[in-house]
Amino acid sequence: MPNRTHIVYLDDDRDDLEVMSMTFAEYAEYELTTFTLPSLFWSFIKANVDQICLVILDFNMPLKTGLEVFQDMQADLALSAIPVVVYTTTVSPVHADAISSLGGVAMQKPTSLDEVRRASRVIIRFCRGND
Repeated sequence: MPNRTHIVYLDDDRDDLEVMSMTFAEYAEYELTTFTLPSLFWSFIKANVDQICLVILDFNMPLKTGLEVFQDMQADLALSAIPVVVYTTTVSPVHADAISSLGGVAMQKPTSLDEVRRASRVIIRFCRGND
């Protein structure tokens, strides 16, 4: 079985991607790859599916929501087993239920660097559960 150590993060907010990248630099055993463009995200995950332990999706993106991207992933047999965390500013119960029904987890976006570090520890646990 391949060693899955790659985390992929799709978000239209470059600041959020940068903060997450700084935080994940503390986890040398994992590689975080970030995308702002869905087309590049799709190309990457399809080409590297055997290395990906987790996908993080921003909920509020301009072309498709994180939930819609997650639904598209679930429709692709090769991608459907990858754990997904959907990041959102405010977790609505309706969206959390929809994400959960697909097997994912909705997480509220942190507002401070300390909260990002705590969230990254939780996220890493999802990845480690897939090792």
